[in-house]
Amino acid sequence: MKRYISLIAGLFFIFLPIAAVEWGGLVTEDVRFSSSDFTSETNNIRQSNNLSLWITAPFTDSGDWYFSSQASIKYSYDFFKSDSFLGIFDIDLLKLSGNFQIGNSTNSISAGRFSVSDLTGKIFNQVSDGVLLKIVQPSVEYSIYAGYTGLLNQLDVAILSPADYFTPYTEWYSYAYKYLPFSLSVEIPSLFLNHTFNAQVSGFLDIDHLEKNDGYDRFYASLSFFGPIAGPLYYSIVSSIGSEKLKTITNYSAVSLQMFLTSFLTIKLNAEYASGKQGVLSPFVGFTSSPAYFSVKYPELSGVILPNLDILLTTNSFLFNVNTKLVLDFPYTEIVTKGVNLSGNMMLNAFSDLQFGLSANYFYDLLLNGKDNNFTLNFNVSLAF
Repeated sequence: MKRYISLIAGLFFIFLPIAAVEWGGLVTEDVRFSSSDFTSETNNIRQSNNLSLWITAPFTDSGDWYFSSQASIKYSYDFFKSDSFLGIFDIDLLKLSGNFQIGNSTNSISAGRFSVSDLTGKIFNQVSDGVLLKIVQPSVEYSIYAGYTGLLNQLDVAILSPADYFTPYTEWYSYAYKYLPFSLSVEIPSLFLNHTFNAQVSGFLDIDHLEKNDGYDRFYASLSFFGPIAGPLYYSIVSSIGSEKLKTITNYSAVSLQMFLTSFLTIKLNAEYASGKQGVLSPFVGFTSSPAYFSVKYPELSGVILPNLDILLTTNSFLFNVNTKLVLDFPYTEIVTKGVNLSGNMMLNAFSDLQFGLSANYFYDLLLNGKDNNFTLNFNVSLAF
């Protein structure tokens, strides 16, 4: 395997114009304190470091075709837990991209490993190996994606699967379970009065069980609308109907109102719904792990209603974001107030190559009198070179 990777990398660099190659790196130090009740039994400190190296280079003088790659090595260690050292090596990006014109359409293609997200941002949101083709015409845009997850590092991606699908992992690099993700998307950027319409069909085929036809396949059909309402007020609506093995019907929906009060202050009102067992609906399940809120159990996005308020303050060198989320459990037909989730994030670019970050999350459990309380505080420093 290593010989093939080295051979492919060597062929890439033979054909790259060396004078145009750009490269760099990023070193990150991260320290996280976590606790459920601020006692010595639940207190923990995790320290981690990350080193990433990246490279980009054009294949043509015009820059229409280019190669980009990033690799990282990192570790984490929990001070109050034995045998908690975890080392991870990963290739985060390995992509060949190009633009080309056919008639009145501008087309682009990307092949390799890169980040992919579905229309909702909650179903499929991770790195994947695959090919993405975009066809942009004056009034409509098409996107086609097909990929493979079996070569990903399962230490770095969180794919939702039955418990018996997971195999014991090896440190540094451990192959993920084999799925074939695919999607077809259509976007009409100016449907009416600057409102945008999107439609997407996506699926995830279980490769190991494909012949037996008993795999954990998942399929989704999603729609979204977004655009202006009046002045600085904008809206966004997205909804996705899903199915596990074509035997269930699930739903994820979200609505958002966003107001740009000034050039640096934005306020958003949001509400999310992920189905539980309501009528014909079954509990919603995505493909990539997406916790609904940050209690001590980090439950997945399913059987909940999540109204929340988001405030964002940005300048050229500073970002501050705070979010207040009311967690309403909705597993069956009764809505129960589970708790409140507060989160904040602050980033400061001290220099062009030095960044400081501070973030905190606190979930207050109202339903179980604090049993699922959880507090985390992260501090990180990033240095680019």
